[in-house]
Amino acid sequence: MSTLYQIYHESVIRLAATLVVKDEATCTIINQRLALLGHEVLEDRPETWKYYLNLAGQYHPSDTVMTVVSMDTHENIEFTKENMTLHRATWREYQYGSRYYKELLARYPAQDALIHGILNPVDLSTAITAPDHSILYHDAAEVEAREVNLIAELQNWINAQFVRWANDDYRINNAYFVTARLGVLFMAMPEAIKSIRSANARTNRVHSYHIRRYLASFGPLDKYYDSMNEFQRLYFYRNIRYILNNNGKDEMFQELVGKVMTERKFPLAEYVMQQNDTRLLEQMDPEIQFERMSVNAIPSALGEDIKTPRMMLSLQRTLARSNDEENFYAEQYVPEAMSRSLTSEVRTKSLESNVLDLKESEPYTLSEVLLNHWIYLADSGQYRTVLIMQLPDGGDGVKLSMKEAYLVYQYLYFRRMGIELTEIPRIMAKRVRRQPLPTFEELRSITTTAVTSDAFIHEALRDNESITSYVSVDSFLRLSQNIQRRMLLHRDLYVYREDLFQYGEIKLLVDRFYVDMPVDMDNGQYYADWLRARSLDFEKYSQAELDEIMLGILNQATGLELRTAQTVKDIQRAMLGIMSQLSSYSVHYIQQINDEAVIMLDWPHLRWHNPGGWVGHDVRLPVPQATPLDFYGAAKLKGVIDLSGMTIQDLSRSAAHEFGLDLGIDFNLSGLNQHLEGGLMLNSLVTVLGQPSFDLSQLNNTTVIIPALANKPIADLFNRTVSNDFVNP
Repeated sequence: MSTLYQIYHESVIRLAATLVVKDEATCTIINQRLALLGHEVLEDRPETWKYYLNLAGQYHPSDTVMTVVSMDTHENIEFTKENMTLHRATWREYQYGSRYYKELLARYPAQDALIHGILNPVDLSTAITAPDHSILYHDAAEVEAREVNLIAELQNWINAQFVRWANDDYRINNAYFVTARLGVLFMAMPEAIKSIRSANARTNRVHSYHIRRYLASFGPLDKYYDSMNEFQRLYFYRNIRYILNNNGKDEMFQELVGKVMTERKFPLAEYVMQQNDTRLLEQMDPEIQFERMSVNAIPSALGEDIKTPRMMLSLQRTLARSNDEENFYAEQYVPEAMSRSLTSEVRTKSLESNVLDLKESEPYTLSEVLLNHWIYLADSGQYRTVLIMQLPDGGDGVKLSMKEAYLVYQYLYFRRMGIELTEIPRIMAKRVRRQPLPTFEELRSITTTAVTSDAFIHEALRDNESITSYVSVDSFLRLSQNIQRRMLLHRDLYVYREDLFQYGEIKLLVDRFYVDMPVDMDNGQYYADWLRARSLDFEKYSQAELDEIMLGILNQATGLELRTAQTVKDIQRAMLGIMSQLSSYSVHYIQQINDEAVIMLDWPHLRWHNPGGWVGHDVRLPVPQATPLDFYGAAKLKGVIDLSGMTIQDLSRSAAHEFGLDLGIDFNLSGLNQHLEGGLMLNSLVTVLGQPSFDLSQLNNTTVIIPALANKPIADLFNRTVSNDFVNP
């Protein structure tokens, strides 16, 4: 039996073992037994029956209260549904099949159903009203998202089993018939699950085991399965035979680029070798360069688009076994051969994926929030989880509170950096959430209504999680994620403000939510004495072993599996591996990505204070093929007058006159089924009260911005008739 099949088989067993199937016959037998033992059974109130209470994770008066040692705080707690909600590490450790589960079942063998109900409760009303033999619960982790028909098909199989074999007459003279019937049903269930999954093969409901085994026979490609997304898994499962039969064709390469690289938003570029003859007259031979050109229209993130032969050879140095030895010779003959070539450009088979990984590149990263709140809450006693520090030499782990865990981590970190800490230093927890949160009145008192409206304050106060006490790593991680999310949104409130006063007031407002808190953390004690009091000695461990201890503490304290998390670099490497395996053997793929997080800095641009006003935008669109259809001009004057020779002095001096000039053009856009109207409106209010002569021809310096009339003085609209050279400038 292969390891992969063994894992698949065990997952099927777990799914069948954790399945909860309603059986009213069992419920009746339990009620009869309780009645014989003297317990009151209310026939008309099923919500009080032991069967349904245990399914919902609740104790019946006949049950014994179970106690366990919390994996979160190492305190004795009652094994209840409510406590398992709080103590999430304990909940995980007591899942079906674990060592702790088996120990608990050995202590309370008659309460198996109750243990299952506490770990995975079923809604009480749902259990009561559900039809007999219904599946009330299944472990969702054992059913993949694409297996949309698995539970429904399994339900049909269960119903068929009861219809065929559940003859209640056998219960008359056989007290164990119901037990035997359920035993046979659940023993056959794993094979029924496998049969349903086998029937789903070669469809979009296929289980991952069948996809892996199928892809393993082509390449093998199954080693990239975990790095693929759902679309890619099903794409290769459906098309791998066609891909291999058409391997090497250009259209197949373009197809793979789209389904592998573009699908995951990774750029892919090719290098073209070129002759650069800009200095040809000086050195007689063209310079040889390599230009990076995009293949899938996603721009490369880093580096220069033009590279010298030496730079290209350096990028490909590790792609083949003998490249390093050939570099010296290739640096000579490649430019020489290309400079004598009759073609100025030659496409190479060197392709590059150049990516910028922005993980942990936020102004306030999750790692910083976790570390600082770990220090802050552990010192204040609000982070009450106890972790187990595993040592490389085996044996039982060492129990540490979160405060002790941080001091051990800090000691090992400095030691790993070559610094031996003598005393425990005082620590500053940076930008931690204030307790209690500021009120609206407090925030209003440090801002002005003229600059900062109430809306900004209400937005800053929205969705901020208050800090309480935390007994599990899961709840602490959830708190830190919420704090980081609000911290980034708080930053957005002020960083996008261009008015300097508003920027300053809103930044002052949101900074009131956070504080830099000095933390003692057993400050002043000697580390040697502190470690000796806890029987800790790290002198015998190597640097690599110290790294293992540090990583274990960090993973447990923060809830982040830092080592197992798949990075962008890992996914990029896998995508290039697929491309390399399914492309021509002579194509080289260069992987380029930043190894460290990008530091994000705010742009220190000037901000101005704008007391008021308006802002407008002038958008000019060139219309080279515009054909004017009609030109019109109008003036708000009674009668037809000749504006070209008229002066203001010719008008009455006893009143103010309003002149409205409406100039417009109707035109079509060639090639478009649209009619567009555009025009220029010029309104001028002229007060004539003894003013000197004012000739309208003085408007010559004002020009029209409509493309068909570009740079035509306004006076020309009155002094000239419409002619061909005007209509078609």
